[in-house]
Amino acid sequence: MDLLHSGGDGGGFEHCALCGALAAGPCARCGRPTCGDCCVLTEGGVGVWAVCTRCNRRGGKSLRAGWGAALTWIIVPILALALLVFAIEWAFGGK
Repeated sequence: MDLLHSGGDGGGFEHCALCGALAAGPCARCGRPTCGDCCVLTEGGVGVWAVCTRCNRRGGKSLRAGWGAALTWIIVPILALALLVFAIEWAFGGK
């Protein structure tokens, strides 16, 4: 039994955004439904995910760019706060 159902527009199953066949699941990058023939497996991640061939042509099947962006969103604010604390301590530092 396929577990990917449509969003309420008739109660049927989702179809692949690329070829129209029954979809196996969403693309890990764009989220479009994709079938097993229109996807490739990812590389460089903890788990194995399916990426549609359209996203594979645009950026490859690696999800490293997404991980880099996520880590940047975490590390940059921490470094900015550390720099702010250092600047305040230097400006108003006690003896």
